[in-house]
Amino acid sequence: AAEPDILVLDEPTNHVDVWGVRWLEDYLTDDAFRRTLLFVSHDRLFARNVATALLELDDGNVYEHFATRSQETDSSSSSEEDLIEIYLKNRAKRIVDDQKATAAARTRLKRELAWLRRGAKARQTKSTNRVAAVQSLQADLGNKKKQRETTLFSSLPEKKRTLKSSDVLLEIVDLEAPGCFAEFGDYRVGYGAKIGVVGANGSGKSSLVRRIVRDAQKLGQLLNHDDDEPSWRLSQDDAKDSDSEDSEDSSDLLCRGEVKFAGSAKVAYLSQNDAQKKVLKKKGDDDERLFDWAVRVVSRRERHPTDLADAARELLTKFAFDADQQTTYVSSLSGGERRRMQLAAVLDQPCDLLVMDEPSNDLDLNSLQALERFLCDDFTGALFLVSHDRALLDAVCDDGLLVLPGDGYVASFSGSMSDYLDLLADQEKTPRRTQDDDDDPEEAKRRRNAPRDIRKLQDQIGAKESALADLDARLAEHGTDLHKLQDLYKDRVTIENAIDDLYSKWEDLEALLD
Repeated sequence: AAEPDILVLDEPTNHVDVWGVRWLEDYLTDDAFRRTLLFVSHDRLFARNVATALLELDDGNVYEHFATRSQETDSSSSSEEDLIEIYLKNRAKRIVDDQKATAAARTRLKRELAWLRRGAKARQTKSTNRVAAVQSLQADLGNKKKQRETTLFSSLPEKKRTLKSSDVLLEIVDLEAPGCFAEFGDYRVGYGAKIGVVGANGSGKSSLVRRIVRDAQKLGQLLNHDDDEPSWRLSQDDAKDSDSEDSEDSSDLLCRGEVKFAGSAKVAYLSQNDAQKKVLKKKGDDDERLFDWAVRVVSRRERHPTDLADAARELLTKFAFDADQQTTYVSSLSGGERRRMQLAAVLDQPCDLLVMDEPSNDLDLNSLQALERFLCDDFTGALFLVSHDRALLDAVCDDGLLVLPGDGYVASFSGSMSDYLDLLADQEKTPRRTQDDDDDPEEAKRRRNAPRDIRKLQDQIGAKESALADLDARLAEHGTDLHKLQDLYKDRVTIENAIDDLYSKWEDLEALLD
């Protein structure tokens, strides 16, 4: 078969892990790839690394944005001012220009309305045209007002805090998912921590978050879990009895180990599969209008609204559904609009721990940026974010990553997603060990366990250094007691030697990973 001249991709990074996305970027930017490429994507880094031009569809109009790449950079690098930055600057300029035009139109409208109120002596053709012009101005300004007033995720409710910032909100103890990852723990998440969960497809990321959510559901700490609307709760497959041997999801959900929550903590969950599992129906008696769905959502609030209709309209407006859309059937909505529905349901009630599984799937760029701002600036609880969106992880997850690379282990990484990708790139430049190098099974086992053992050493070093600080304080207290000082000094030398030994072990483990 002949090679195609044009390759069209629709959201190619959805459900693809970080390694797959990097491979796809390398393939599409390689000099050997000489076809025209047209792709739709919400992945900003993917677009930045691959695209040379961007088409923006906004309010029925198409806008073009172009960027040139420097020849000094490699194929995966962006020019100094990348395409996404150019798009954002152009869009911001357009909004400012639109606001100026709106202000001028408003001034003109006031002048024309004053003319109408005074009344014209001869309402001939010109007068009729002026009346039509006034009506057109009013309609345009009304549309612009609606656009300006649509602010995603604005003024969402916040939970009254009953937990301190120092409190442990979530604790994972010796968790293991057969077939996905081996035992890991003690892992603690404090209030306000924002953790990213990344890894290869099939490594157990969704199993991990589902286990967290399932335990919260069993304890009655999962919000909105008892409704039959998929975007409110675990799916029917997820909700099967975990003790049943016939459950097709049992291997996915039955992680061994223990998950603990702070007693008063409330958990909210956004599943990546809800939008896909929702069956679209033809318009009819068995379908539901968006407004009716929103009424059900707001009726679940802990503090029941006095006017359900007003509360439903307000919720839908916050998530960019205008008055016309609010009366449409759910089955007529796009994937991105249904995703905003899910977010509206999940975020309508305030929570302490927000668990999100691939929230950026199906979202347009404006919605994604609004979600990012909300998670960075407004959401004060803890976040467990499973995502392949590197830009979102970099922007939101300040407290590190849980990495599941697909080798059966889970590692904690204290840096950002970009730091982790840089580390991977450095490792790829280092010659890989051959099978002959791994003939010693004991050394191979030490290498696999090295990340876990390093975390243990870090805890031990911290404890020893605290003991050393206490000992120095005691030395200062007994400045005149020679015998006591000699004993304390011996203890200090012992602790210092122990710390040196622990650091030496740490260096040996780091060498195994290099």
